[in-house]
Amino acid sequence: MRAVCLIVDGLQAGYLGCYGSALGETPALDQLAAQSCTFDFAFADALDLERLYRGWWHGVCAVERPAVGLPAALPALLKQAGIAGTLVTDDTSGAEHPAAAGFAEVERVAAAAA
Repeated sequence: MRAVCLIVDGLQAGYLGCYGSALGETPALDQLAAQSCTFDFAFADALDLERLYRGWWHGVCAVERPAVGLPAALPALLKQAGIAGTLVTDDTSGAEHPAAAGFAEVERVAAAAA
């Protein structure tokens, strides 16, 4: 079994067909969304990227939780369940966060030029 965590900095849901956009075709992402669990909102509850990713990977509020006594991070939980986790991202901060180290694979993609 495999899980893919896709984080694309600056990509808004409104640009994807699976969220109702008619701006352009996104068939590969639309198919992935149809076969996956998607989230409509991801709130940035901290301006500091280290705290933000700590909160996301550990499933806690980044503002309220100190760095000690955290629950297991998502990659570690996947590994414990026998699921190979892959992180696909264009964001170096998320890929290099210590909590992301447990992913079986980390694929970095180049961000498209604006």
